[in-house]
Amino acid sequence: MPAILSFPLYGPSRRAEVPVVEVRLDTRDPGFPRGCPGADEVNRRLASYRLPPLISAELRTDHLASEELRFAELLGQLARHLQRLAGHPVGELLVRRSRFADWRILVLVEHAHAEVGMAAVQLAVMLLGQQSDVFAANHPSFLQFAHARVPSEALTEIARAAELRDIPALVLSRPPLDSAIQGAGLTAGKRLLQLGQGARRRLVDGSAGPVGGQGADSAEAAARVDALFPDSRAARIPVIAVTGTNGKTTTTRMIAHILDQAGFRTGVTTSEGITLAGSALTEGDSASFEGQARVLTDPGIDAAVLETHHRGIVIRGFAWRHCDVGLCLNVSEDHIAPGEIETLEEMADVKAAVPARASQAAILFADDPHCRAMAPRLEAASTWWVSLHRSVDQLMALGGSGDVVACTVESEAGEEWIVVHRQGVRQPILSVAEIPATFGGAARFMVSNAMHAASAALAMGLAPEQVVQALTGFEAGAVMTPGRLNEMGGLPFRLILDFAHNPDGMARLVEFTDRLPVQGRKLLALSGMAKRHDDINRKSAQAAAGHFDHYFCKEYTPSNPPPVRRVAPVMQSALVDAGVDPSAITVLSYGKEALFDILSRCEPGDLLVYLIGNSEKAAIGAYVDEFRRRSR
Repeated sequence: MPAILSFPLYGPSRRAEVPVVEVRLDTRDPGFPRGCPGADEVNRRLASYRLPPLISAELRTDHLASEELRFAELLGQLARHLQRLAGHPVGELLVRRSRFADWRILVLVEHAHAEVGMAAVQLAVMLLGQQSDVFAANHPSFLQFAHARVPSEALTEIARAAELRDIPALVLSRPPLDSAIQGAGLTAGKRLLQLGQGARRRLVDGSAGPVGGQGADSAEAAARVDALFPDSRAARIPVIAVTGTNGKTTTTRMIAHILDQAGFRTGVTTSEGITLAGSALTEGDSASFEGQARVLTDPGIDAAVLETHHRGIVIRGFAWRHCDVGLCLNVSEDHIAPGEIETLEEMADVKAAVPARASQAAILFADDPHCRAMAPRLEAASTWWVSLHRSVDQLMALGGSGDVVACTVESEAGEEWIVVHRQGVRQPILSVAEIPATFGGAARFMVSNAMHAASAALAMGLAPEQVVQALTGFEAGAVMTPGRLNEMGGLPFRLILDFAHNPDGMARLVEFTDRLPVQGRKLLALSGMAKRHDDINRKSAQAAAGHFDHYFCKEYTPSNPPPVRRVAPVMQSALVDAGVDPSAITVLSYGKEALFDILSRCEPGDLLVYLIGNSEKAAIGAYVDEFRRRSR
């Protein structure tokens, strides 16, 4: 991480309710600026460029405990000041040390346009660092750029009036949504504000200028909002947001399937793309602000299910102020890296931002201690606790906000059933064995996913019968859960493809395979991830140790060959350290021929679990088909 790192949060976030540029200062870095100019010096530098001074009240930094904090405060003040001088109405500024790393200082400065806010931060760094030539060369172009992007006073007042009425508002004519306007059938170049969501949206054109002449009239703006939405509840569509370390995509797909079967036209974002009313719109990671906004601005959808990963929360924020239902499935050791998110506690804090913004129901996995710790942050009308192991009394004792609801697995007529306890009423929903994706209950993580999905649908007011109809038709396969417990038939042995890529995911996978009856050997083809720290790769391999008869350690398939680095020896070493006999390990390269080599070693009655990455997912089916043809 550099000494000064900045990125724009486009909407409400875990940091603030308004869009801000987050600046992270690493005070350990040798490149961190040493020495902080005083108030008079800052104003002298501003005056040398014929810029108005910061007012004395703003320049007071003597109350701050360290020179580092004084530098951070001045950086934020200057970034805000430069935006204001360019006509951008920004106000919010916060400077503090991180709660998770004392060496990191956070500066949060409001922006009305992300690119202008980012440029202002860069200019402020130049000014404080006495880079006079660079500042002088860049400030005139900054002013020109910023002046051309001054927010419409009309839209600002209308958005403010909408916010006071809890009506969702998205400015479509500023980054990152401006580039998507034409793709959504809107006119480029206009200053557009969307009020409401999806099929309930209304567009406001602010190109003509203020609502009532020079200077926007807040009363007239409020009247305009009230005319569009006399009842603010009519502006919203149901929004369900899903986060966690493992299971996000599958649970998101499950919830969307339930809503689809119930007659909703559902917009869905996942780390694999966007789907609108059952039709794929894009492929690739869409589980952050841009993907959420693309769904919520589509007039053809009347419900949204939004996978929300940690990176989107950290560096982009949300395209909504509140979701109706917010889920956190689990928090485990993945995406932890030096200089970024460094501890599980910090990762849990990131993911807690989703259920903390739920208005109707927050749904948490009670078997995860990090999820249990999120309870004090909840404000939803109800808290749903999901557990594979805990009793109803234990779940009710966890508390939370509003009504407390328990979703458990219990015995019903000699079978495992998903059961909901709400307001003193016990309600069996369906047998676990009836859900094809659970493999008769053997895949406990799929049982958990189904419980979370059922809870989300029931919390939204759907009938149990609708949940049962949808989940009994939800199968683990290339169509509904691509890359997750996909069984490939037509072979003399059993082949299951899966996406497990971290220690917790591997532990859940081997719990599943341990439950499967197998006539022959159990085989695992695994790979580390080139972008993961080797500690995570090693722990993933060690989680599999002792559960299979033979291991194929293959290289990670790169998106753009050649591989960045070799990871197969890392996995091999970790397995040996965990007690696996070296003769039970084969090290291979990657690609089709490596797959064929592994498949050719399988015998009738064997179970082969073959772990894939995103780069393999699209091609693996065709490769297996080719192997079948070769083997005839």
